[in-house]
Parts: sequence; structure tokens; C-alpha cells
Amino acid sequence: MKNPFVKTALIGGLAAGVFCFLYLVFLYVIGTNPFGRYKYIYLGLYAVFFGGTLWYFRFKQNGGRLSMGRAIGIGLILNSTAALLYGLLLFIWMLIPGTEVISRHQNALVELGKSNVTFIEEQMKVSKELNDEEAYQNLQEQKKEVEQVFNDIKNAELTAGGLALDQGIGLLLIGMFLTFLTAILFKAK
Repeated sequence: MKNPFVKTALIGGLAAGVFCFLYLVFLYVIGTNPFGRYKYIYLGLYAVFFGGTLWYFRFKQNGGRLSMGRAIGIGLILNSTAALLYGLLLFIWMLIPGTEVISRHQNALVELGKSNVTFIEEQMKVSKELNDEEAYQNLQEQKKEVEQVFNDIKNAELTAGGLALDQGIGLLLIGMFLTFLTAILFKAK
């Protein structure tokens, strides 16, 4: 590929997608839910690749110059490439027999639902002891809503495609935010 603009953005996107995926594999290997609370640490990885790609193009490929339009273009290409590769790698990984990524995630969601219901029940006891009927009624409504969501999660069938699409779109949206944040920063200069 002769165009350094596109080449740099594609390489940055491929690297970002692979490293974000490898981070989730690392979480899985250490026994943590890859889609749980520690997942969003990959945002730092993604931002490093995003910023690094812009820096590389500006100082190594373009003589220290980078216009707002080029920054947005690199961001959009990088982001699209990273999100597509990330989602594809997740999809393939979840289809590998024996990985149990989906069942592990669904079990973690069920446990989270149970702990949320338990927490609300404890708060209901406290509000009852304090004779706070309004708080008790509000908590009772919240408990019904949480139980409904909990039952929906228990009965829903997670698929590799659905989960990969969800995660890929999440990365895409984060990348769009970074792209437009970069545009604002470049416009401010």
C-alpha cells in the first residue's frame, strides 16, 4: 500500500484490535470474566494505540504536521478496523469448543443479579427498621425491576454473534468518541 495515511491508520487499527482482544483473553486466563468490571481497562490500551498512531503519522510520516481532517480520517479508519477485527476475533474465540466464554459470562451476570437482589433486600430491612415507608416502597419497586431483569438474563440465550457484535459496537463507539475528541483538540489549536 503506497498511501502512508491509510497504511498507518490500518496498521494502528489492526494492532489496537488485536491487543484489546488479547487483553480479554488475558482476563479469561486469570479466571476473571472478560466482559466484567475489568474489561474497560482496555480503553487505556486503545487510547495508547490511537494516540500512538496519530503521533507516528504526524512526526514520522508527515514532517510534524497533522491537520484536523487527517486526524479524523486516521481515527475513523483506525476505529473501524479495530472494532471489526476485535469483534471478529471475539466471535471466533467464543466458537472454539471448550472455552466456555459465553457460559462464564452468563454465570457472572446471574451472580450479579443475585447480589443486586440481596443488596436491595438488605436495604429494605434497614428502611423497615427506620420506619421509612416511602424508602421501603421505592426499594420494593426496584426489587421487582431488578428481579425482572435478572429473570430475563437467566432465560436469555447469549450467542457468540450477539456478544461479539455488542462488544465490537462498544469499541466502535468509544473509538468514535476518541476521534471526535481529537478533532476538538486539533480545532482548538
